[in-house]
Amino acid sequence: MLVLLFFLCFTPDHKRFVQLTLVIGSTLTCAGISAALAVVIFALFGNRGNWMPGHANNFFGWSFGVAIASIFALLISGGLFLVETNIQQKKRKYFKDPCE
Repeated sequence: MLVLLFFLCFTPDHKRFVQLTLVIGSTLTCAGISAALAVVIFALFGNRGNWMPGHANNFFGWSFGVAIASIFALLISGGLFLVETNIQQKKRKYFKDPCE
């Protein structure tokens, strides 16, 4: 939803653009960290007998690989949004209109 706002409604000239990119970047980075934690926990405890019901079905399949790929995608995209926030903050600081 926030990314739709970013692409459809906000431009770099908008008043809240920096805040929106900061929120999106922080949310994506937190999601990547949470997903990494979940994947690590499943990797450590997935093969133990009494950890989850249906032990025979707890195996590392293609979905585990997709989860790992999504972690990298979340962290990279969150980092890029945070870099964009930093760039926009510097632009606003250095190119501020002297009449304001």
